[in-house]
Order: sequence, then structure tokens, then C-alpha cells
Amino acid sequence: MKKTGICIVICMFVGYGFSQTLQAPFVHPGLNHSRADLDRMKEKVLAKEHPWIAGWDSLCNFRDSRADFKASPKPTLGGSDGTRQRAERDAKAAYYNMLRWYVTGDESHARCAVNILNDWSNSIKSVVTGELFMLPVAAFMKAADLVRLYPGWEQEDRERFEKMARDYFYPACRDFLGTPGSWPGWDGPANTCCLYIGVYLDDAEMVNSAIDYYKNGASGGSINQGIVFDGQPTEMGRDQPHAVIGLDFYADFCQTLWNQGVDMFSYQDNLLLKGFEYYAKFNLEHPVDWKPIVYQGHKFYYPAPSSNKPSSLPNNRILANEMVYHHYVDRKGVDAPWLRSMMKLKNVDVLTGMMYTCSDTTTAYRPYSVPAVPIGLKAVGGLRRIDLDWTLGKGGLASGYDIQRSSSVDGIFETIGGWSGNATSEYTDTAVVPGKTYYYRVRSKNQSGESGWTEPISVKAESGSVISYLTGWTQKDIGREDWMINGMTLYAPSNGNSFLLTGSGRDIYDPSHPEGNFTYTAVSGDFELVTRIYAGEQEGTQLKEKFGVAVRENISASSPKVMLWIGDNGTRCTHFMWRNTVSGDGDMAGSDHTWIPLWLKLVRKGNVFEASVSDNGTDWHSIGSQEIRFSVDCLAGIWVCGGAYRPLGYTVGFDHVSLTAAGTALPSMPENLKVETVGSTALKLSWSTQGHVSAYKLCRATSPDGPFVTLATNLSEPSYVDDVLEPATTYYYKVWSSNAAGESNGCAEGSASTSALSLPSAPSGVEAFAGNGFVGLSWKATGERTAYYQVRRGTSFGGPYTLMGRAMDCRFTDHKVDNGQMYYYVVSAVNAVGEGKASDEVKAYPQMGRCQYWPLDEGSGTEATDVWNGGVAQLVGNVEYEGGKFYSGVRLNGGHLSFPSGWASGWKDFSLSLWVRPERVDNWARIVDCNRGTDNNFFLTVQAAQTGFLRYAITQGGNSDEQQINTNFKMKAGAWTHIVLTQKGSTGILYANGVEVGRNENLTLSPSSLGATAQNFIGRSAYAADPSLFGWVDDVRVYDCALDAGQVSALYGAATQAIIFGELAECKVGDEAFTPPVSSTSGLSVALKSSAPSVVEVVNGHGLLPLSVGRSEITALQTGNLLYASALPVVRTQVVIEGSGVESMAQAGAEWCAEVSGGRLTVRFSSVPARNTVVGLYSLSGTLVGTVGVSGGLECGMPVGHMSSGVYLLKVSDGEHTGVRKIILNKETNGKM
Repeated sequence: MKKTGICIVICMFVGYGFSQTLQAPFVHPGLNHSRADLDRMKEKVLAKEHPWIAGWDSLCNFRDSRADFKASPKPTLGGSDGTRQRAERDAKAAYYNMLRWYVTGDESHARCAVNILNDWSNSIKSVVTGELFMLPVAAFMKAADLVRLYPGWEQEDRERFEKMARDYFYPACRDFLGTPGSWPGWDGPANTCCLYIGVYLDDAEMVNSAIDYYKNGASGGSINQGIVFDGQPTEMGRDQPHAVIGLDFYADFCQTLWNQGVDMFSYQDNLLLKGFEYYAKFNLEHPVDWKPIVYQGHKFYYPAPSSNKPSSLPNNRILANEMVYHHYVDRKGVDAPWLRSMMKLKNVDVLTGMMYTCSDTTTAYRPYSVPAVPIGLKAVGGLRRIDLDWTLGKGGLASGYDIQRSSSVDGIFETIGGWSGNATSEYTDTAVVPGKTYYYRVRSKNQSGESGWTEPISVKAESGSVISYLTGWTQKDIGREDWMINGMTLYAPSNGNSFLLTGSGRDIYDPSHPEGNFTYTAVSGDFELVTRIYAGEQEGTQLKEKFGVAVRENISASSPKVMLWIGDNGTRCTHFMWRNTVSGDGDMAGSDHTWIPLWLKLVRKGNVFEASVSDNGTDWHSIGSQEIRFSVDCLAGIWVCGGAYRPLGYTVGFDHVSLTAAGTALPSMPENLKVETVGSTALKLSWSTQGHVSAYKLCRATSPDGPFVTLATNLSEPSYVDDVLEPATTYYYKVWSSNAAGESNGCAEGSASTSALSLPSAPSGVEAFAGNGFVGLSWKATGERTAYYQVRRGTSFGGPYTLMGRAMDCRFTDHKVDNGQMYYYVVSAVNAVGEGKASDEVKAYPQMGRCQYWPLDEGSGTEATDVWNGGVAQLVGNVEYEGGKFYSGVRLNGGHLSFPSGWASGWKDFSLSLWVRPERVDNWARIVDCNRGTDNNFFLTVQAAQTGFLRYAITQGGNSDEQQINTNFKMKAGAWTHIVLTQKGSTGILYANGVEVGRNENLTLSPSSLGATAQNFIGRSAYAADPSLFGWVDDVRVYDCALDAGQVSALYGAATQAIIFGELAECKVGDEAFTPPVSSTSGLSVALKSSAPSVVEVVNGHGLLPLSVGRSEITALQTGNLLYASALPVVRTQVVIEGSGVESMAQAGAEWCAEVSGGRLTVRFSSVPARNTVVGLYSLSGTLVGTVGVSGGLECGMPVGHMSSGVYLLKVSDGEHTGVRKIILNKETNGKM
């Protein structure tokens, strides 16, 4: 080992571009800390001075600073699988322990640090690789710089660490420098590591090379590349969390050279401080003068937004804020106001306050006074959201805010948001009920306390409409495939016209592929289309999601189009693109780090199209312009393509939607309006039109003189079916055409009458669903004003049938059944005319229920769902969905499936079934392993080492006490094998491919004997030394009974099935429950699931009942049985629009009417009713939920605001006459949701 010496420094100054050549040996310790730094820390901590003692206390309370910390060494340092994070954590633990040793002299901490470094230097035998390997390298070098002070670090161990640093760390860092596209947050750490290693090894060539690169390098490791325009950090155009990494490592670089006697802090007129001040100012919510730049091909038009997440601000990961602040302020007397304010956002944390604070007179950790009350609180009600904004009151500094909300100005305020360590002064509340008034207040806080609250401010969010858009606008899906949902658009006039688009689609490149939701209007000639995108996921998990503005010649997928959009690479790249045009195809790339909110502008001037982006709607940055031959008449609008990975759609919010199209003329009025009768409750309309039209407005009345009610403003087709009408009634209609210029000056008119009421037809689509002790029935609603349905049951084919009950909607549950008995059902409909014909007969066979089933058909993501009972399993590590036995399955590449804690705790008499295709057959590789440790577990292994065959084992006393089922069955690599394990009492049986291969009739343990197993794996063992299972797994099932041999054989031969699910027509609140057009190829009944039960309720598993205005994704499920595997779910969208609040069914006695308003139901009589008149409110199942007597007045009422949304029956009876009406309660009428 070289002895510690004093470095010799030769400095040659040339203005700010001075150069240094350093010679070894160097000062040790001399990376981030000198001996003087350590002595100062020790002195201040032992004297219990603030803030040093506060940082020390936080350090001692931190788990990783404990002397019993254990390392987890790996063969390398980097990677996105957790290796890099664990390596850095281990290195920091060594660093923390050395600080505790230096201050206290407790050698247990020094030995802990030594053990950590020794473990890793024994593990790494080659040049390190993997993502961001340089971060743990830096941490290890800082720790080693302190560990070398401890005399108990053996010479052999020191030399092995030096070899790791020289041979395995340094080449990786050196060779990384200047690689294409290297960010300051990557290149900066790599170069700082080169400096660290050079100083540690006393290698002057390494050190001088790093200094030269810091000043003259071609990539982000050079401060002249990472901080430009005299203070603007380059990587702030990418995002704020990454930007701080480069800044932090520049600071570390300068601190190390300072400890070696070289002042690099002052380089380029204190450029480092300017970068820190710029970063702090912006993230403290103050404007900065950003200059657009292009960094190694990356276009940064403006800085990436900050957020109220602490990770978006300087994170004190390596204490650079404190280091930089105290160098410039304490040592040099230079002011750093923004950095000081940034440091005050956080209280003293682990190490902070003790590491670089030189003087208690300049410490930034002295708290300000309690902050002032925020001022200028504003609340803006948007489309299903409320945006709050405020500014800090004069004087002091706020390190965070609390936000509270109430339903009344004098009511109870509840906290809905808050944060510390962040200066963000805005908040968006999305947990709101549109139309409801909310009151908000805000207070500021810092280390000294909280301010008072602002005065409350009130606001409402808008619900949006699916039938009424901005004049001339409509919506279409561009192409469609069966797996896609129907696109949906909500509109509200708030925030300068807001649209919320949900769309599916595949991509926008291939003209044969569907593109998703296009919401648009017709324009002619020149136009300017501007919008702000205010909401949309940017998770980076897929590559297909896209959204933006577009102009098309028509709505076909192959239409010529010009698009300005954001998507790809984590949904953050902007593109100006044209396709299928006479001028050919083309693309201009904008920024590849674009963040929401974002403004887009597409302009047409003749045949020249211009595309621009902005972060504020005022300062625009051009992506480019292009001459493109295009039709004069076209369609301009906004769009969302969810991509092939989003069958449930992708939702994006647009507001400030503005279209200027002076050359567009008003359209001509529609012509030839025809209104045809299609029954007692429906009329069909059609019309023709001429000219450039995009949408139609339709109005209806029951008198030619009105009043006319608007049914829709955004019809995209010249036809409409009005199907919620009264029998024998004449209706009058008016239709206007519209485009970007507005509505036509005239309208088409027409009328027709519905037919008289007749007997209802026989219900169709009757389905029976058998469960454990019940049979559920559902059917399609009949017309002709059906009042209710009669359900009859028999025990033999063809009857006779017994009346089982009356159903007010299209569902019925029969609980009076015996498991194991076949039942036969028919249903008939009844209205005021009488009872119609019975339906076709259906049958059902109730039986014991099933337990759990993971088909593993998700196709993507890190979760798998039990389709029978809803449990969730996790895909952990190197696992992906890929080619299963049936549809998709899971491929294990060293990872595993993890099932919920206690997964097997109920397995007493049970059956476990799954398909396995091992890539290779390794001894002890686990198919299943559920355990509470290695001495309390059960497992299935593909091959026991002693026998070479499939084995099951269970134990409560380790492997010496195992109870086993051994077989002579040998798993084959590359072949699918069906494995079933059953147990009934003391008998356990193993089956392979439908045939018994082993049994044990003397088991005294079952999985339930083990209690709640904490670890439940497929593909991983409780024993760390056992290999992982490599291969495929599919169709995991658990039954709550032991299947017999015949049932296992049937399960082995299970076939696939598919769901056929038709499109769902728009319905109204108050409509009868109905059975949608869905079936399975197996003939098994299909169950439905609603994503929004408050909008659409699934009744009896098969029917749909509209409850409130909105949109719900309806998922059709057929989850299989012994003969069939689960089908892939199919999703359709059900849109529910407003219905009438009160619907008459019958009327007798005194005339009366009802009204629901403000959470109260009021009944008004035309004359004084009989004194014994009673008003009752019933659920559709006949349960009385409210009643009130009439005592001589003309009205009475009852509160309903506490009741659930839905359809109720209101009955008024005086003993001689009874009147019944339907009442619809929803969030608009009952005043409570």
C-alpha cells in the first residue's frame, strides 16, 4: 500500500479556463471528505450542536447505519432488476457505518463496513455492466475512502478492493464517457467515478484525464455540456429528477478536487453555483429564462415541469445542496438565495446538516418564522375535475401546503391533499361529483408551523355530455376490430371547451389498421387548430399510445391525413406527420421528452401546414412546416389511439380547444326527413344532406308548436332511432346540419305516431346461471310497456311449471333449489293488456361452487387475476406473458409467480391443477412451493434429485420429516404436461396428463395444516440454493374438493372457447334491465362485469340495468368448467344518457304528480285526497323503503337524498284506488352521491 502523502499541485491560469496537472500521491481521505471535515463533524456532534446533532440523530436512527447490516453481493453492479439499487444501498451502509465509527470509536460499525466491501470485492470478478452501474461505483469509492482509515481492514482485502476498482470499475466508467446520447446524469457520474478511482489509487493519469474531460469532454460529463448559457442545466429539458443527478456529481467532482487543493468550484466564473441556483429557482415555482436547445439530438423547447412529488426536487442523495451552499456561502461569501430557499424546504434528514455545514451562523437549516397565509386562491371547475392555484403570502418561506375541502362553507373541512419539501402551489381534485358545489381552503407550512387557512372558495365541476358537443363537432372511431371498445367523448364548455376522449385503436401508420377515437368538425380551406392536453398517462410501459390534433380528408383509416401528436417512448415524443397524401408520406420529430400539460397548434395556409408546441399557450416553438397537397374540404379535430395493448381504451383530456376557420361556409339544411313507426315505443328517422357537413342536431316535441327538446347535437350519421316513447302518441322532429361555421339556417321537419299498446311478446335471450344453492335467470327486455315478468319452474322437460315469483326487471334469482337437481324455467311478460306468451325453456343444475382459477390470459403487465374469486397474483422478476397452453401463459425466465399470503390456508380437501412446460428439467426446480420457511412448507418439483421423477412433499419439521407422494413420471423439457394434485382426508394423489402417477394414503398433513403461508410461489423454491423453474405455466386452478379420476381426465381434455359479444346500443336512465347480445362458443352462460356499477349495474350476472348518466366498460366473462378453459374476456362500452325522472305506470283516484329535487321527493295532489291516503316508495324487488301519510293537505313528501341511485316504484293508495309510478333517483336528482 502507498503511504498517505501531500499532493503536489501545478496550476496554470488562463482566465476562467485554467488547467491543472496533478501528481500523486493524493490526500487521503480526500474524496468527499477531508480529515478536517471528519474532525469537524465529530466535534460538533459530541458537543450536540445544531444542526450537526440533528443530522447525526437521523443517521443513527436509520436502519442501514446499524452495525448488523448485511450485504447482498452480486456479480455486477448495474441493471434495472434491483441489482443497482441494492449495490448502492450496501455501499452507502458501509459509508454510514464508517461515519458512526469515526465519531464514536465503536469498532462494530467499522467491521460492518469492512465486511460489506469484502463481500462485494469477493463477488465481482469482471468489468461491471448494467444500467447506471456508475452510481453504486461512486458510493463504493466514497465508502472505501473512509474504510481505509480503519486499521482493521486487512492488507489482502484492501488489495482485492483496489483490484476491483482498477480492473472492474474504472474500465467500465472510462469506456462509458462520451457514448452517444449520454446524459449529464449518466456521463457526469461516470467521470466523477474516474476521478474517485484515480485519487483512491493515487493514479495521476486517471485524475488528470477526468479533469480534462470535466472541462473539455464532448458529452454530459463536461460541465460545459451539462450547464449552458451561463447557468441553464441542460437535462432540465428532459425531466427534473434526472437533471439533479448531473448537478450533484459535478459538485462531488469539485469537492474532491478541493480536498486535493484545487479550486474547481470557481471554474467558469462559478458556473456550478449558477446551475444550482437556476435549478432551485425553477423548482421553487419561479420563472426562468429558458433558451431552447438541442442536446445530442434531443430538442428541448422548454424545461420539463416540476411536480408536487418530492422526487422531482433535489433529493439530497449525495448531499450536494449542502455541499455547494456551504462552499460558496461559508467559504467564499457568495450569496445563493435560491439554493438557501431550496434547502429550507426540507428539515434536517439523514446526514444533512452535519456533513458540510461549516458555521452555525450561516446554516440554511435555521428555520424561518411561520409562513404567511397563501393569497390569490383560485378554483376552476373543469370537466370532472377542479383545479386550484394560489401564491405564497408575503414574507417567509413555505415548505409545503395542506388542502381541505367541504360540501358547505360552514361545514366540516377534510384534508384531501398536502405535501412538504416542495414549493408547488397548485392542486387538481379529481375525486369530485360533477355539478356539486365544493368549498376549498389552503394553508402553508414550514419547519416552524402552519399558517392560518385561506377564506373558502366555492366551485363546481362539470359532468360533460356525450350527446351535446361544441356546435359542428362529432365523434367517430377510425376503423374497428372486435377487441376494441367503442370510442367515447365527453364535452363541457369549461376551460375554453374541454373534451375527454377515450379510444382504442391499433396504430396510425398502417392504413388497414384502426386508429381510435377521432372527435372533429368539418372545415374548408385555411384554419388554425389549438388545444391544450391537460390529462393523460405517461407511464412509459407501452409504445403504441398516441394522441393529438389532426386533419383528415375523410373518416376511413386510409384517408390522407396530417397529424401533430405525442406518443412513443413512454408517450413523450412529439411528431409532425403526414400520410397517404398526394405529396407522399413524411415525418418531422419534435422533442422526445415532452410532458403533459402540453399545447399543440396545427395551422393550414393554402397547402402549407405548420406544427407548433408550447408549454404555456403563448410562447410557441415550431416543429416544422410542410407543403402538402390536400383537399379543400376536410375534417379537423383531436384524436386518441390507445394502441394494441389497450383493449379497454386510453383516455386523454383536451381543453382550450379553439378552431378558427374563416373560409368555412354554413352548411345547407337537411332534406327529405322521414319518420317511420317501428312499434309502440319507437320511431326511426332518416334524412339526406348536401355540402360539407360533420354533425346534426335533433330535437323532438309532442306538439308541432313545441316546446322542442334537444336529443343530440353531435349525430354523425343522417339517421336515428328514438326508442323510449309512449304508445299511440304523435311526435314531431326537427333536424339541423352543422360544421365548423355553425348550424344551418333552416331545419328539416317531420312527424309520426307510435302504435297502440298490445300484448308483450315472449321474452327472448333467456339464460339460466346455476350456482351453489341458487339459480339466476336473465333475459332481454320486451317492449309494449311491460310492467313485470312472471317466472315459472318445473322439474322435468316441458313442465308442468309452478309460478315462482314476479320480476320487475329482467332478472330473477331462485334460491329454493337443491344442489344436484335439474330445473326447467320459462318466463312471460305482463302489461296493461295482459300476459304474453312464455319464453323458450331453459334449464340449470345448481351444484357446489369452485375455488380459484388463474387462466393467465392477461397478456401483459405484472399481475394475474383469479377469475373465479378475484384474487391477484404477482409476476416477480424475469417473467412475462407468452405462449400458453390455451391463450397466453406465463414464461418464467428466472422469475416466479407470487400468490397472496395465506393462499393455501384453506386447502384441506382440495385439488390443484396447472399446465407446465419446462424449458429444462432441473433437480428441485419448483412447480409450486408454499411456505413459512424451509421447515414449514409443501412443494411440487419437476424432478427430485434422489429419484429423477415428479414429487410432492409437505413438512412441518424440515426435509427430514417430509410426507411425500413419489412417482415414476418424468417431466419432458419442451412438452406441456398437465399436473393435478388432489387430497381428500389422508389420501393424496398426483395425476399427470389425466392419469394417476402416484398416491399416498397416509398423509397426516394437508396445506391447511401449515397455517397462513407467507410465501406462495410457482417457479421458485423456499431454499435459496434450489434452481428456479425455467419454462411456461398456464391455467392454474384450485378446487375446494378432491376431483375424482373422471373429473381429472375431463379437465385434462378441456377445450378452448370464445365469447361472441355484440355492440351495446346507447340506453337511458330508467330503462328496463336488459340482456346484451353475448354468448360463448361452448354454450356456457356468459357473466358480465361493469367498470362503473353506479352507472350500469350487472343484474344476476347476465343483465344490465342503467342507473345513472355516464359510461361503463362491460366485460363479458366465461370462466370455464371442467370441460372448457376460460375464454378471453371481451369488453364493450355501454353509454347511458339522461332519462325522465318520473314515469307513469298506473293512475287512479285523485290526480297527483311527483317531483324529485334537492334530495326530496314531493307528491302534489290536484284536489284534497282521502284522509287515509298513503304514499309508499318501494325498491324494484318490492321492499318498502319509505312511507308518509297524507293529512288533508295538497302535498306531502319524504327525504330521498340518502338513498342509492336507481329505479324505484312510488305507490299512492287511498284504500279504494291505487296509482303507481316509476321514480328515478340519481346523483342529479337525489342530491347525494
